[in-house]
Amino acid sequence: MVEGHFGLLPGFAKDAKLGLKTYNARSETVRELASFKGAWAKPRHCIVPCKAIYEPDWRAGKFIPTRFTAANDETLGVAGLWLPWKNPETAEWELSFTMLTINADEHPLFKLMHRPGLKRPPDKQDKRMVAILPEAQYGEWLDAPPERSMDFLLQFLPSDLRWWPSLRRQRGPSRPGDGGIRAGKGRSSPTGRGRVIARQLEALRWLQELVAQDPRPRDRVGAGSIPGSRGTSSAQSWSRCSIWGSA
Repeated sequence: MVEGHFGLLPGFAKDAKLGLKTYNARSETVRELASFKGAWAKPRHCIVPCKAIYEPDWRAGKFIPTRFTAANDETLGVAGLWLPWKNPETAEWELSFTMLTINADEHPLFKLMHRPGLKRPPDKQDKRMVAILPEAQYGEWLDAPPERSMDFLLQFLPSDLRWWPSLRRQRGPSRPGDGGIRAGKGRSSPTGRGRVIARQLEALRWLQELVAQDPRPRDRVGAGSIPGSRGTSSAQSWSRCSIWGSA
């Protein structure tokens, strides 16, 4: 695992603030929008590990934060894209990433989330959900060519999820990999940093160069674990984790 900016930062991004608009990438337009099409074409796939996903339930007419977790208590792995970004202020290369979303109008659970659009018909609300990957497809997603990428962006089975109202109102999002992705006021919002998993030779080489220049003790950098494995929680305590990849 490696830490990066939550919000994809393409080469033309002048600062990390652009990530406030690019933390989610719609599957319907990801191949066309300038912010995402480069990462999609490479392809630079990654997995965003989440302990939980928070969405707003508006069925009662007011915002009720709702927590979604894996039914087996494992970590959820969300399909994402990553890009290296050269920070203009520091001249250092940094990692950025986004989560892919799909239409959820027909999903039994996620279609109930978010404020309904009064100007839209009930069957065309364009409700959204992140593209959660089955654990068996993690490796395939990381290695998939562009022409197969869309095949993985499917609705996650409701039977593989647990959901319930949060005990308290969430007052801000948490980082991917730590406590999940929280949605506030009807939309997801990033915290600026999070952790992702990728398997790309280019990514591995880039990270190794970054680690070589890092003056911190090497025991702060180690091999992270795959989402869903029992070692994930311990890996999440590191300030920087190495990428899970093949050389």
